[in-house]
Amino acid sequence: MAAQKRAQSSTEYLVILAVVVIIALAVVGVLGGFPTLTKGVSTKDSLAYWQSGDIGVERPYLSVAQTSSIVLRNNQNFGVTVTNVTFNTALAYNGSSSFTLSPGQTATVTITNGPTNPCNGQTAGSSTYSPTVKITYYDTSNTVNTYQFTGAKPLVGTCQ
Repeated sequence: MAAQKRAQSSTEYLVILAVVVIIALAVVGVLGGFPTLTKGVSTKDSLAYWQSGDIGVERPYLSVAQTSSIVLRNNQNFGVTVTNVTFNTALAYNGSSSFTLSPGQTATVTITNGPTNPCNGQTAGSSTYSPTVKITYYDTSNTVNTYQFTGAKPLVGTCQ
């Protein structure tokens, strides 16, 4: 009789453990799954991340044609002057024509097609891009300090 109670207790323990593991896996799946098992950052996630950056990317339009553009937004509570935009360590926009953004203001940055454009030599509509992006800027009230916003996530999208 005592052996039967021990066996029953062990079986109940295993069933409860299995239920807890199943619930834990369901919660992980609902909260975003296992990042290493997914393809990576989706276009929607990337854009949500980049729109909220210090200097946000509102609309990237990377094209296989002659020029591409990205719309930058100043999400700081002070004015900034953007001097450089870099894709994968290649300078895509340089400060020879730097521009100032007031808080909340946007500006379009034009990138000529070439080695700095991640869509250069790609196929429109089917090729994707995912460069790491670094935006260099300084506070307009303190031009001594230069800041760099390097995204923790790549800028992901489809070449136009």
